[in-house]
Amino acid sequence: MAIITPSAQISEIRGSVGDQTFSRNHYRAYTKTRKAPTDTPSSYKTTARNNFAQIAPLWQALSDNQRKLWNTASGAFMSRSRLGKLTDLDGYNYFARFNMYLLTAGESDTQTPGVPTNMPRFTTYLVTASSSGVGFTYRVSFSNSNLRLLCYASAPVSPGKMSVNSTALAFMVAGPTFSGVNVQDFSTEWSDRFGDPGDFTGQKVFFGTRIFDVSSGSVSPMRTASTIIT
Repeated sequence: MAIITPSAQISEIRGSVGDQTFSRNHYRAYTKTRKAPTDTPSSYKTTARNNFAQIAPLWQALSDNQRKLWNTASGAFMSRSRLGKLTDLDGYNYFARFNMYLLTAGESDTQTPGVPTNMPRFTTYLVTASSSGVGFTYRVSFSNSNLRLLCYASAPVSPGKMSVNSTALAFMVAGPTFSGVNVQDFSTEWSDRFGDPGDFTGQKVFFGTRIFDVSSGSVSPMRTASTIIT
C-alpha cells in the first residue's frame, strides 16, 4: 500500500494514473487500485458488435423511397420488451432487427422489407447437458426453407437458480428447421465458450431458442428451458 502525504496538489488530483485512481469524497482525498476488466470479449460479442456497426450505414445508404417502404411495413411488426410488453416498431428499428437477425443467422443483409408470416410453435422441446453433449431435441408444428433456429445458452450457474436474464443467454448456433423430431447439438460452441461441460456436473444451464423467418423478419418469442449438467 502506498502512503500519501496530503498537499494542495495531491488533494486536487482526479482520475487515473497508471493503475491508481485518485478521487475525493466529503471527508478526504483517497486513492484505489484500478483493476483491469476480466470479461474479455467473446468471438460472438465481437461478431455481434461488428454486425450492429453495419446497420446504420446500410440504413443511411437507402433512398428516401426505400425508407418510406420500411416505415410503412414496420406497422405490421411488433417488438416485445424484456418485461413482455409489446411495442410498435418504426422503420429503422424494423430494418435493424431484421438485418441483425439475418447477419446472426449467417445470411446476407436485405434492403427490402417483408410481410409478417405465421410462425411455427414447438410441440417438443427437451434440453440436455452432459459430458456427452449440449443441445436439445425438438419438433415444430410446421417447417419450410425460410425458417432458421437461433440457439442460445447460458454459462453454468447454481442449480438453485430459477431464471436468468435474457442477456445471460449467449448465441450458440443458427440452423435450418426440420419437420419431425430432430436434435440440435451445439456441444462444440458451448465448450468453446464456457469449457468442458463435464467440469460443471451438478450445475444448471439455461437454453433459449427463437425461430426466425429470413424472408420476412418475423421472429418467434424466445422458448426457454433449463437442465442440470449430468
